[in-house]
Amino acid sequence: MLQPYHGTVPSAVFFVGGKQFILTMTLEAISAMLDSESEPRKKRMRILIVDNQVRARQSLLALLNAQQNIEEIREAVNGKQAIAVAEEFKPDLIVMDVRMPVLNGLEATKIVKQHWPASKIVLLSMYTEYESDALAAGADAFISKTDSPHKLIVTINDLMRRGAH
Repeated sequence: MLQPYHGTVPSAVFFVGGKQFILTMTLEAISAMLDSESEPRKKRMRILIVDNQVRARQSLLALLNAQQNIEEIREAVNGKQAIAVAEEFKPDLIVMDVRMPVLNGLEATKIVKQHWPASKIVLLSMYTEYESDALAAGADAFISKTDSPHKLIVTINDLMRRGAH
């Protein structure tokens, strides 16, 4: 019969200044690490990108596609189209420009929040003076288009983490 092993096992080898260092871990630590890796992964998001500028949509698409927790991304070119896509797609998150033709992001946000309140909305604009209007319209966050892409990713992850049940 095999007996449980309660010692440590070599986990990594480092060479520093010509000297060898061996990192060891207990089996309990290794088991705990493996258990945490087998926990359910983050929910994979369904995202809708809304901007009338093709280059802006392509940039957002490239940035978001690089994230591992994305299930599917769809696009719309204005607020009216965003509402139609949201009705069918039921996105977890909408990243939408404020200034667009046909129906702007502020008005579209009000409609989306009325019909699909669980969808998180991040409004984007070059004009920071829209921030208070964006939040008043029901947006969950406002990001300036001059902010770093990292800020957008952090904001999205924070919103989705807070919205998870």
